[in-house]
Amino acid sequence: MNEIDEYVNEVLLHIRADRQIKRRIREDLIASLSERIAYESNRSSHEVIASLGSPAEMAKEYMENLRLLKKPLSRSHYRINLV
Repeated sequence: MNEIDEYVNEVLLHIRADRQIKRRIREDLIASLSERIAYESNRSSHEVIASLGSPAEMAKEYMENLRLLKKPLSRSHYRINLV
């Protein structure tokens, strides 16, 4: 298993979602990491992966972006505009 696979597997351990969503995240992460490593050819794959943050941080970011992380709504969501 290579560094990309190890990182992606670790990210997926921190994500609470169904298989289909995890599969899409896996595909997206592998593609993104591969592109980034190719683009930043002056850096090692280890350096590129390390620059992304911990797998837990990456998982949290995915969950927030996909709204998988349950957050309380902000006050602005409760505001009613009377016209």
